[in-house]
Amino acid sequence: MPADARETQAWEPKWVSEKWAPSAKSLFDHAPRVERDVKGTGILLVGVSPTETCGLGAKVYITRFCAPDFRPQIMSRPVQSFSIGSGAKVAEYKRRVKPLLRLTSGIMQAEVMNPGGWARQLGFSISRALADHPRDGISKHLHYVIIQRGSIAVETNDENIYPREGPAIEIRMPVVAQSYEQFQQLAKSFGHEAAGAAC
Repeated sequence: MPADARETQAWEPKWVSEKWAPSAKSLFDHAPRVERDVKGTGILLVGVSPTETCGLGAKVYITRFCAPDFRPQIMSRPVQSFSIGSGAKVAEYKRRVKPLLRLTSGIMQAEVMNPGGWARQLGFSISRALADHPRDGISKHLHYVIIQRGSIAVETNDENIYPREGPAIEIRMPVVAQSYEQFQQLAKSFGHEAAGAAC
C-alpha cells in the first residue's frame, strides 16, 4: 500500500489471507531445500477488519498458514486461539491457557478502564506457564502484539522479581531481529547458520 494511503485505506484481513496463500506457497516451493525440510513451518497473520464488528468490538481475523500448501485456516470467533512453533505442542501450556480463553474466565475484567489489559494479562499467564514448565528451545521471553482497529502495539513480558532475600531479578527481552537480514546477522554473531532455523 502506498505510504500516502495508509492513513485513509485498509485491507480486509480475510481477502488478504486468501490472496496471499498462493504467494506463500510459491516462496516456500522456491526456498532452499534446507528451509523446506524444517518440520512445522508455519505463519500466523492477524488483522482487524476495517468495517466488521463483533460483540467485543472490531472483528479480528487470525489466519494460520502451514507448509507445504499454505492453505489459509481462517479463524474469526471472538475468543479462540491458533498457534505455531514448538510451544504449541506442549500439553501443559495448552492446559494453562485454554481456561483463560473462555468468556467466563474473568480475565476479561483486566480490560476495564485499561485498553489492552486482557491481552497483557493473558501474556502474563503464558509467562507464568513458561517459567513453571521450562522446555529446551522455548524462550521465557514473549512479545505481546495487541491489535485493535487503527492501532498495533508490540510489548514484551519484561518484569522485576523480588525474592524474599537478595537483590531484585530483572528479566529483559534480549535483542530481537526486526528483519530476515538482521536475523541472519544475529545468527552469524552467535556462530549459527540462519538457514533451517526453527522456533
